[in-house]
Amino acid sequence: EKEVNSRRGLRWEMLKWAANNMLIVSQPITGPQEAQCLVANIETGAWCKFTGWDTRCLALFDDIGYFGTNDGVIYQMETSGSDDGENYTATYVGGFDHCKSVGLEKNIKQIRTTVRASTPFIDKPSISTDYNIEVPNPPNSVDNYIVDTWDVGEWDVALWDASAGTSLASSSWRSIGRTGRAIAPQVQMTFGITPKPDVELVNIDLTYELGGLVV
Repeated sequence: EKEVNSRRGLRWEMLKWAANNMLIVSQPITGPQEAQCLVANIETGAWCKFTGWDTRCLALFDDIGYFGTNDGVIYQMETSGSDDGENYTATYVGGFDHCKSVGLEKNIKQIRTTVRASTPFIDKPSISTDYNIEVPNPPNSVDNYIVDTWDVGEWDVALWDASAGTSLASSSWRSIGRTGRAIAPQVQMTFGITPKPDVELVNIDLTYELGGLVV
């Protein structure tokens, strides 16, 4: 409602991008507002926000998504691992959960992520507690690299018909040391690379100790 009331001066647009399983809703800038757009997963219905995108208008051409800005610049969406050459951070914040122990304090000891990926990444898991979202500073991006694909890999350097493949990997347990009654797991990944990253968060595991109920 806040965004609707503050961005009434320009027409909003929606773009269904089936190839990327995305529904994009433009958020045109009409004043001192943040450049952003709303994005939904067509399959699951989950919503998120893409920041830094001045989405005055949206278009789909030859199965590629584009957005135009207030400055008259047209950008191609989802084509590389950077935001117009700048790093960007993907942030996941899960719903708060009482871990089947409503009202009891939980001392979160460790956290571990399971990720399906075919490209390198660095993830940074964390925890927010008691409905107060606190996201730490993001991690660094992995070092840049070139994938061995046609029209991208370097001739006489890239391996012909090479394929990285997709693998499922769990990170090592990492210490957390947070305490609260309601717990929300979080994961951040930063990218500033040439190829489009192929990374999917599958699962988050926690270890914790329960405190006693004080009446």
